[in-house]
Amino acid sequence: MGCGQSTEEIGLQPSSFNKLENNGDTGNFTYNDASGGQRFADPPSGEGLYDNNVPLQTSKSDKVKSEKNEGVIEKRKPSASNAAGLKREKDGLKPVSLNKTVNQSSRGERGYDRNEIGLFELSLDVRHAGEPFDWGERPSVSPGEQWVDIEFPLYLAIRDRNDIEWKRPGEFLDSPCLFSDGATRMDVGQGSVGTCWFLSMVALISDKPELLRRVLTEDDYAIGKDNYDGIFHCKFWRYGEWDNIYTDDFVPVVHGNRFWGAHSATDRNECWVALLEKAFAKFHGSYNAVYGGQSGDAYICLTGGVSESIDLKDLHSKPTELFRREENDKKYGLVGGHAYSLTDTAFVIDNKGASVYLLRIRNPWGNTEWTGPWSDGSKEWESLSSNSVDHANIDDGEFWMQLGHFLHYFYELTICSLTPDFDKDGCADSLNHVTRLSGDWVGKTAAGFRRRLDNPRYIITVTNEGIEEDGTTPMVLQIIQKVKHRKKDKISIRCDIYKVVGMSEENSRPQYVLELRGQNTNMYRLELQVSYRHRLEPGHYVIIPSAIDAGLEKEFMIRLFTPCPIVDIKELGRESIMMSCERGETPEIEELDCNLKYSKAMFGGWKSGANAGGQVANPTFYKNPQIVFNVPNYGREQLVEIHLMQESEEQMDKYPIGMRVYPFMNDTAPVDNNWLLQNYDSCMPNHEGDQGPFVVTNDLCAIYILPPGRYLAILHMDTPEQARTFSIVTRSACEIDTDLYQMDTA
Repeated sequence: MGCGQSTEEIGLQPSSFNKLENNGDTGNFTYNDASGGQRFADPPSGEGLYDNNVPLQTSKSDKVKSEKNEGVIEKRKPSASNAAGLKREKDGLKPVSLNKTVNQSSRGERGYDRNEIGLFELSLDVRHAGEPFDWGERPSVSPGEQWVDIEFPLYLAIRDRNDIEWKRPGEFLDSPCLFSDGATRMDVGQGSVGTCWFLSMVALISDKPELLRRVLTEDDYAIGKDNYDGIFHCKFWRYGEWDNIYTDDFVPVVHGNRFWGAHSATDRNECWVALLEKAFAKFHGSYNAVYGGQSGDAYICLTGGVSESIDLKDLHSKPTELFRREENDKKYGLVGGHAYSLTDTAFVIDNKGASVYLLRIRNPWGNTEWTGPWSDGSKEWESLSSNSVDHANIDDGEFWMQLGHFLHYFYELTICSLTPDFDKDGCADSLNHVTRLSGDWVGKTAAGFRRRLDNPRYIITVTNEGIEEDGTTPMVLQIIQKVKHRKKDKISIRCDIYKVVGMSEENSRPQYVLELRGQNTNMYRLELQVSYRHRLEPGHYVIIPSAIDAGLEKEFMIRLFTPCPIVDIKELGRESIMMSCERGETPEIEELDCNLKYSKAMFGGWKSGANAGGQVANPTFYKNPQIVFNVPNYGREQLVEIHLMQESEEQMDKYPIGMRVYPFMNDTAPVDNNWLLQNYDSCMPNHEGDQGPFVVTNDLCAIYILPPGRYLAILHMDTPEQARTFSIVTRSACEIDTDLYQMDTA
């Protein structure tokens, strides 16, 4: 039920929670209800809902004494686009040529340009069928007239209600203005619309002028000025670009003079909160469309940042315990299914010497607070010196809460960052380079999970420029899907990154052997965006986004956050052959070195009538590709992992493939049929006792425990008539020399 967010920002709900800290992060907490699910509650309706619309104090500067970021909103000057690789034309974006390394030299250093908040960005458009971006133009209004937005009338904006009317602020407010005294989180007051997930994030960026002025400025609404034309303007981040949103200034009103939706909780005449919520509703199609949501999605829309959800609930809670928690929530003033903001933290020592961890949380309603321990006016404050923590006994929606109670009553936290907090320590990291790829699943590249390698493939190079002490470079990979309707248009997505173990460009069709990095799971998420953390050694990598089902055509964006530039970026064409090499489950044997840090990739193919000999029962078995390898003598046996992979594409049958390994001593390769007959029984078993693994698969993995010596591996399919390109990878704790025979398909 509460939401929490951390720049760092965190939004809470006792289901969820939100917070904003100095490193640009935000978080979102979610509160448990009796069912264990997540709901978003509307605030109470009725005559008394807006009784607190008048300022609680004479000015915001008096009210929010501890706010360092309070101040007048500054005008934001429009900046030129920083999108490298995108050619802006009147009809939209022109895609970069595919399967060619993008020329980055014409941009800033290595193609990256510095944006207004200090990040270095490189944007590449590799879409095949993408829609042009609609930049939006300011409506034209005759002098002295006020614009009416015919595309967003009341009957479309708010459906199935006949008790609401549109009114311009000047029709029911005494002295309407955009900002009455700058902007702070205390301005944000939720109305009857279920937008707590959005407003909890708005409250957080309100205390960060550098973030808020990217969304709106004082010049975006001219009420009370000579050039007033009834137009409100703001910007939301949509799919990699800041989208101009223009609405008229009619806002929904009930009872003649009361805001129905969001409003300022500090000054009734202040309009920025109400107008921003209206623009957000138009951005998504209607007020009805923005009921309920994820605070992380709101944060991306407001900042273009990254979100990550953390599950706080006790997975072993019994239904009776969840019900008891729900009852206590009501008892202590928390609202189920509701998003809150985490606005500050404090660590204190009470007068008994006990450590206390406190969180400051705000309800976007602007009232209705936690009434348990450490709440406004509670006896716990008597245990501290009077000036140790700034707190006020006012029902303004903001309250303090002890960490233990927070973890008990809130079940989800969404951490959101302008740049990801890679090591999860709450401090800003140096991932200040953002590489953005705009792509799409279309036609055969909408291959789904079962043919994951046939989805779009982008190869990149990670240099040693950003390498850390452990020899790796941190990277956060984010995939964002483009949606037309934020609830109905989502599909389940994921994005994988593979290390290129080996590549061959000797033939007309380049071949790549890939090794999956990160967790090898089949998990897809029905989310707007998903993020992954990786630590990567210098080298080549292939990024492959996928949807769970084949045939789902959609645009997506991939963002890579790194401490240094990514180089040599290109899309791999469909002629490229991709083979995935999954790590086997290495047996833990105490006396053996199980750190298989040496890898070698080799390429070949079976060709019917040449080196395709079929399985061991065929008299032509000796014609198959053969590899001789040597296990060095380090005084003990060695673990050797061998992968045999066959090419696999759409409409291509999957054949059984196999390998047999023999001690080879001083013999000469390639061997003939007589040698095989004489040594048939000497075939080495793998660690599972199988002498000749033979399986229908794309990746056959066999692990051997071998004494020092020389060995022969023969790679085969089922019949001499079957032909296929293949690759083979060896992994070992020491370097292994290899000699190849009968591998060439020429």
